[in-house]
Parts: sequence; C-alpha cells; structure tokens
Amino acid sequence: MRGPSGVMNQRIALDTRVLNHLRSVQGSTAWAMCGSVGATREDVSKACQRLKRKGLVKTSETQTTYWQAVKPAAKPQGEPVAWMQPGQGGMCISNEVKLHSLKMGGAPASAVSGYSVPLYAGQPAPVAAVPEGWQMVPVAPTDDMIVAFAEAWYSKHQTIDDPSMLEAYHDMLVVAPTYPRQQ
Repeated sequence: MRGPSGVMNQRIALDTRVLNHLRSVQGSTAWAMCGSVGATREDVSKACQRLKRKGLVKTSETQTTYWQAVKPAAKPQGEPVAWMQPGQGGMCISNEVKLHSLKMGGAPASAVSGYSVPLYAGQPAPVAAVPEGWQMVPVAPTDDMIVAFAEAWYSKHQTIDDPSMLEAYHDMLVVAPTYPRQQ
C-alpha cells in the first residue's frame, strides 16, 4: 500500500515528465502525451492542470485541450534569496529553507515544490499573475467599453437582476484594452 508521500512523489515525477515533454515540443494534447510520459490521459490531464496552477503551462488561446509550456522569464544573475508560491497571495520561503527541504527529500521536498518563482536581491517586487478567468481592465471604462455595454444592455432589458446584464458585461470586457506587458 502506497502512503501519501509515495502518491505525492509519483505526482511530482509525472508533472516533471509532462513539463519536460511540453518544453521539448511546440505543444500537445493530453491524449497525445500518454505514450511519451507513460501515463493515462486522465493522469496527464491532471498533471497539466497542476502545472497550469503553478504557471508553468497554459492552454492554447484557440484550443483549450492543447497544452503548451510557458517560456520561463530571463533569470537575473546570482542566486535567488527567496522563492514565491504563485497564486497564494505572495507566500514566500527563503532560499536556505527550500534548499534544505529539497536535500531532505520526501515530505519536506513535497512541501516546498510549489514555491517555483525565484526572487533575487535588488529585484523589483513581483507583479501578481492574473488568475484564470480574470482579466485586467482599466479603472475607468473606455468609450468602446461603455458603447459595447450600452448596446448590449439597452437592446434587451433594463433591470439590474436580468441575466442579460452578464452578457452586456461580457461584451464590455471583450473590447477592454489589454494591459501592456513589460518585456
């Protein structure tokens, strides 16, 4: 009988194989990766979801079942001083704690595996990633956003509890400008 740490180690190993495979190709579906990583489609799909939550893979913009590795950002010179866990409100651990836990292996290594964003001395504060299902929009709506909302809203109903308000809101977000990314 396998204990929780054995299952966790298998997940980490599968996640590593999936990530390495996706880094070696342009992208792939979970089904197509089964033979390459030696796992079922369901297990590969779960691994992709775990990697997505860590910000290491993403789905294609045009096909949600097509997985691609996220290209890592250029790394600054030197050793990281701390590690951050993405999507956890900026939780960090020191580099010493991570290295010690990884050296111990088992449960301590598993506990720090989610801390995947290195932080360097003198580096500006990290910008939080936009969570799945969210998008950045300007504080004040643009004219295009106002027009899109008004066209969708006033062409239907004008009550605040009407379900078509969500459609109008969606139309407004579709035309919202995208935030310029720093390169």
